[in-house]
Amino acid sequence: MAFNRPTLGSLISTAEAEINALVPNADARMRFSILGVFARVWAALVDGLYSALVFLSRQLFVMTATRSFLTLIAESYGIFRLPITAAQGCGTLQGANGTIVPVSTIFVRSDGIQYQSTAGVVIPPAGFIDVPLIALTQGEIGNAAAGVLLQPSVPIAGLTEATVCAAAISGGAEEELDEALRERVLFRLQNPPGAGTVSDWERWARSMSAAVTRVWVVPTVYGNGTVGIVFAMDNGPIVPPPSSVTQMQTFLASFTPAGSDVYVFAPTLVPTDFEIHEEPNADPTIRQNIINELTDLLYREAGPGKTIPLTHVHEAISSAQGEQDHVLTVPAAPLVYTAVAPVFQVGVLGNVTWV
Repeated sequence: MAFNRPTLGSLISTAEAEINALVPNADARMRFSILGVFARVWAALVDGLYSALVFLSRQLFVMTATRSFLTLIAESYGIFRLPITAAQGCGTLQGANGTIVPVSTIFVRSDGIQYQSTAGVVIPPAGFIDVPLIALTQGEIGNAAAGVLLQPSVPIAGLTEATVCAAAISGGAEEELDEALRERVLFRLQNPPGAGTVSDWERWARSMSAAVTRVWVVPTVYGNGTVGIVFAMDNGPIVPPPSSVTQMQTFLASFTPAGSDVYVFAPTLVPTDFEIHEEPNADPTIRQNIINELTDLLYREAGPGKTIPLTHVHEAISSAQGEQDHVLTVPAAPLVYTAVAPVFQVGVLGNVTWV
C-alpha cells in the first residue's frame, strides 16, 4: 500500500478538529484563537517528523540514498569511494650530454601546475631522455597532453627543453562522484560475485581508479584460461598510456583466480564518420543535438567486438531534440568494431557531413 504523506494544511485541519473534539466549547478555527496557534505549531512539528521519515526512507535504497548513506551502503558490500588521484607519466628532457637532472626535480607547467620527477636521470649522448613525473596537484587538472612545455622550477645547467613525453601524463581523477559510486554498487547487486565472471572482471577493473570510465572484458583472449581487459579513461585522452596499462595489469593480478592469466590492453580508437540530411535543415542547434546523440550512442555501444545496427543510428538521430526527419547516407551498413588481440577497436565520433 502506498504511503501518502499528509500536507501541512491537512495536518492543521486535523489538529483543529482534534482540539475542538477534546476541549469543550472550543473553536480552534477562529481567526484569533490561541488554540488555533497551538494547532498550527503542532502541525508544523508533525510535518517536520514526516520530512525526516521521508528523508530516512530514501536512505534505505541504493537508487535514492544520498552521499553519506550511499557511502555506508557501498562499504557494507566492500565497495569504497575511489579517492582523488594524481596524474602520472613522463617528460622528455633535451640538453647537453652528461647533464644531471636529480630525483625530485620540480617542473612547472605554464598555468602553474607542478610535476615532480620520481627518478634521477643523466642526459645521454643522444641529447634527450624521458624522466618519470607525478603531478603535485591531485585531480584531473594534472593531466597533460604530449608536447606540453615544462620548465624546471630552478634552472639546470645544460638542460635546454622539457616537454610532456609522447605517452602523456594521465590518470589524474577527482574523487568518485555519488552517481559513479551508485552505478558500481548497483552493478554489484545486479551481478553477484562469481569466480572470475565477466561482471567480476569489469567490477575489479573499474575499482582501480575513478579515471577508469569504461571496461570491456574479452574472455579466452588467447585461449582457455585467459582473459583480456580493455579499458578507457574518458576524462583524459580516452586511450590510457602504457604506464596506466601496466598499473592496471599489476592491480588485477591480486584478483586473478588460480589457473587464469589476465592481459590488459588499451583500445584502438576508430573515428566513425556520418553523412546526414536533417529536417529542419541547417539549424545549428538541431545539428549539435544530433552530434550529442551520436556521441552518446558510440560511448554506450561502440566497444570491442560490438556491432551497432543502423536502426540504432537512426534511433539516435531521431531522438535529437528538434529533429523531424532525416536521411542517413553514411554509414550504409552496420558499424562493426573488431576485437582481435592486440587490436581492440572502440568507436569515436569522426566527421559529420551535412548534406
